[in-house]
Amino acid sequence: MPPPGTWAHWFLTNRALHFYFSLSILFSLAGIASVMNFMKTSPYAGLVRWEFSHPIDGVRSFWDALRMHWENESRLAVEKRKKMLEEVEKRGVYRKAHGLEETGEAGRFGGWGLRGNKGKSETENQQEGVVAVEGETR
Repeated sequence: MPPPGTWAHWFLTNRALHFYFSLSILFSLAGIASVMNFMKTSPYAGLVRWEFSHPIDGVRSFWDALRMHWENESRLAVEKRKKMLEEVEKRGVYRKAHGLEETGEAGRFGGWGLRGNKGKSETENQQEGVVAVEGETR
């Protein structure tokens, strides 16, 4: 260990310096892992052209491919959500057509509303604490 008060001692014992070195190494490794994952899993990875003579063009092509990948993932998520909504609508139409779903107060929240005893009003059921999930028998 160098003697205290020297530059070498400061360099080896400075916590802030080591903290920033550690963070920079960790963030660099995380970035490299993310780029490698993108290059192996994305269908747009073939559009990236890494050229050591023009590194800025390589970064631009990577950014463009990444943006196209994000847009594709967003489009797929929207399509999946639309498909799920259509399925819910189809189920609702089927349930109504076959008399499986009651209309009125019991149909709130997509059929998962609160329901009490049939002979009493909703406020009376709430006062008694009677709560049931639709489809559940008593």
